[in-house]
Amino acid sequence: NVLTIQGTARTSPVVEVRQGWNLLAYPLAEEHDVRSIVNALRNGRIEHVKDAAGRFYAPAYNFSTIRSLTPGQAYWVKVSEDSVLNWNELE
Repeated sequence: NVLTIQGTARTSPVVEVRQGWNLLAYPLAEEHDVRSIVNALRNGRIEHVKDAAGRFYAPAYNFSTIRSLTPGQAYWVKVSEDSVLNWNELE
């Protein structure tokens, strides 16, 4: 059996996010520390990040049970206001 997927590859690392929860696919090929996601948001603040296993990152408390953002995974990201997240600005 063959699974064929059609569409256009997403080449831009910039994603519009809306106030509240956003489900975001992690598009980079290498892992990054989850704490670096706060550098990628232009306006507002990251309030929480959750993964499919129930782990989370709470920047306000500098607490995380997520070690890194992993290629091929998606994350629920809660932001304080509409903004833009640029995955290339992870540090």
